[in-house]
Amino acid sequence: MKRIYRSLAVLLCISLGVSLFFPAVAQENSIVCKQINGKDCILGSVGDSAASWTSLWGDQAYRVFDNNSDEKQPEDPLGTGAFIQVLNETGIAEKTYYAVIRGDVTGDGRITTFDARQILRCSISLSQLVAVQLEAADQDLDGEVSTFDARQVLRQAIELPVQTREEYESSVRQSEEESRSIAASIEASLEQSRLDAMRFDPVLKEGPAVDMSYFNDTVFVGDSVSMMLSYHDNRYNSFGNARFLVRGSMSARNALWPVSSSSYHPKLNGQRVRVEDGVKMLGAKKVYIMLGMNEISMGVDAAVQNMTKLCDLIVQKSPGVTIIVESVTPMAQGSTSTTSRLNNSTISQFNQKMQGVCEERRWYFLNVAEALSDANGYLKRSYCSDYPTMGLHLTYDAAGAWLQYIKTHPVPNA
Repeated sequence: MKRIYRSLAVLLCISLGVSLFFPAVAQENSIVCKQINGKDCILGSVGDSAASWTSLWGDQAYRVFDNNSDEKQPEDPLGTGAFIQVLNETGIAEKTYYAVIRGDVTGDGRITTFDARQILRCSISLSQLVAVQLEAADQDLDGEVSTFDARQVLRQAIELPVQTREEYESSVRQSEEESRSIAASIEASLEQSRLDAMRFDPVLKEGPAVDMSYFNDTVFVGDSVSMMLSYHDNRYNSFGNARFLVRGSMSARNALWPVSSSSYHPKLNGQRVRVEDGVKMLGAKKVYIMLGMNEISMGVDAAVQNMTKLCDLIVQKSPGVTIIVESVTPMAQGSTSTTSRLNNSTISQFNQKMQGVCEERRWYFLNVAEALSDANGYLKRSYCSDYPTMGLHLTYDAAGAWLQYIKTHPVPNA
């Protein structure tokens, strides 16, 4: 069977028309650091872990996260895009190192045929890789990603030895038609591997209710709808140590504006702050965010773009944070706020598109709407505090139902 795989790889290489010689290998056990797009990166190989790099930060404490921002143990093998936060004496991250594992562009800590395919697609401009992936893909260290790099990773993935020039020239003489057929078969197999590897279901599922400690590192971001959660917490201490960055009339759109005396930014310690700055100041590890009601009427796609940009900024300012996008709640039947551009249909469109963004970004999606809707998809009248006028805002009972839904649909392993 291995002889068959060896032949497949050789024929794929023929179709790419590349040389079959490896570059020199870097000295083993050395720790090589490099600045990539302003980030401190450690260049390693498959099997490396944070525990093997501790000479860079000595006795300082540190935390390790994979490329999905899930925390790992120091001895766990790292993949490209994983990062290590070195902590100061107060437990605050003062430096971050990003892992670059040669040959591993998918970030799973292995070298597979899927990595080879991703590098090949990048080399012929069918897809793009981010900076750390480009570094991981560059096998011959020439500063570029080429079909030669893809071939090297493919050979490593299926455990083929280095070929001599004579072996290469012999393989070139084999038929192009056979090569194309085999390459097509491999591509189909790799495509299925890609689908399996990339599948991520962002929707949080029901499970046993978490206790109050779950909220210790949590921040809720939202507009006047979410403000009822903070009122509920003030009255019943229902969210434990959670913090709230909420403001009436706030949207992702105006949250991106500069802070001013008249801006719609939430307040923290009496001062208006941008959402991403507030999250960082509070040291949040989980961010529940519901925004959209105040800008869906300006266009669903624009609202999705603004929400995505805001969440990206939160992640940028707080590496390792977990984003939970909450579905915008529906409007009550007969709401006077209903228009052709703001209604339960456009709200549903927004929610569906944000769920798709969550799948792409590997954020979580909490379908709060299903906990507060009636059989026809409207906000339950008993949960609406301004029925039959605006028909948007919530009662204390609604906030309680929302809280229970959060507790029974937690982020896994959080």
